[in-house]
Amino acid sequence: MKRTSRLFAIFAACLVLAGCAAAPASDASAASQTASAPAQSGAQSTQSADTAPAGPLSLLQGSGGVPLGGFGPDGLYFVTPWARADGSFNLWYADYASRQILPLCAAPGCPHDSDSCTSYIPLSSGGALPEVVGETLVLFFPGQPGGGSDASALPRLEVMGLDGSDRHETLHFAANQTVERPMATDGSVIYARLNTYLEKTTEAELVCIDPVKGTCRTVCPLSVEQNEWVWGCVDSSLILYRTGETGGYELVRLDLSTLERETVYQWADGQPYPSLFGSTLVYENQQDRRFHLLDLATGQDTALSGYTLPEPGGSTEATVYDCDAGHLLFEERVFASGTGTLEQERFYTLSADGSASKEWTLTYSYLGETTAASRVTDLDEDHYLIILSQQDVSLPQTGADGTTHYVPGTKPQYAAISKADYWAGTPSAEPFGDWGL
Repeated sequence: MKRTSRLFAIFAACLVLAGCAAAPASDASAASQTASAPAQSGAQSTQSADTAPAGPLSLLQGSGGVPLGGFGPDGLYFVTPWARADGSFNLWYADYASRQILPLCAAPGCPHDSDSCTSYIPLSSGGALPEVVGETLVLFFPGQPGGGSDASALPRLEVMGLDGSDRHETLHFAANQTVERPMATDGSVIYARLNTYLEKTTEAELVCIDPVKGTCRTVCPLSVEQNEWVWGCVDSSLILYRTGETGGYELVRLDLSTLERETVYQWADGQPYPSLFGSTLVYENQQDRRFHLLDLATGQDTALSGYTLPEPGGSTEATVYDCDAGHLLFEERVFASGTGTLEQERFYTLSADGSASKEWTLTYSYLGETTAASRVTDLDEDHYLIILSQQDVSLPQTGADGTTHYVPGTKPQYAAISKADYWAGTPSAEPFGDWGL
């Protein structure tokens, strides 16, 4: 999907994550734990209070696992999309109240370029992914699969306070394992798919990671043959994607309290993939040629009658870009017949009230294409944090001799906007202050 590829370009520092199978830590602040042996194929998993969610789940990344940053109660945590010559980079904080963006460091005059700074992140293959779990800021380091025993190539997990204090490693990860995005949290633990790569086979399981205690427990096996992986969450259940046993694809609700599975949506080969935003599943109904909003929490299915989907194989295509419980943002692209040249590219919104689609113009040009301002997270009950544009900047690179030179690049412009204005396409966003390089 084009939306996903663009957001991955924006957050290029966060790539594939790696996972763990860890021994319990006796103390949350104790030395990091070493990964234990992986679970054996076909092992029976049991549900217990250690892995059942304590409350409703929320995703730690965006649709498709796109890393948008760590969603704190008062600000967004993210890492710089570039590195110094030595591979180090920094952790930043976008403060919702002051609209400032600063390194996560309170030391006056700090150059933020050594491990004496709380925002400094040394060389780590694959970058780092910040996440907020309850009152803890978590950094997942993906490492480099097959990278050997070098410390910077091994995946690991660090935790710290929301102000960057008391930062320490709680888990060592196994070099032959990866943790896939998206991941979900109940505010205290993280749920994710863990892959274990053995000599001739790959094993997959759903695991429950306690980042503070440094534990990683098996919840249940996941099917490698059906490519079963976490797609989203609704209430205290996960939504799993998998291929059907007789063809096609399906979404399955996994109740984490009982481990029972229930199929909630199916589609055939060649049909458009649905999109999940929170508990709202957006799909294209092949009979009435409408976008539909299916609430997976209540089962309510709403047809958006204000737009008729283009016929498959024609010169016009419509792609879902964003959605909430009552609004849909989509992109319509029109191609010249015969040549396939893009002739028109516009964004539109639809409402559940049945009104006709309306053109939406909170867009900017990026990589030669028209791009919609991207919704990142909620600032509060009435406002969103969005990426308003991409700025062309000169990024500093420090050479081995200590001299600095600059290379062209881009960085996101964060902004606040009311939810009503966002869905109306009203250009009222309030940009956050510039963040240093």
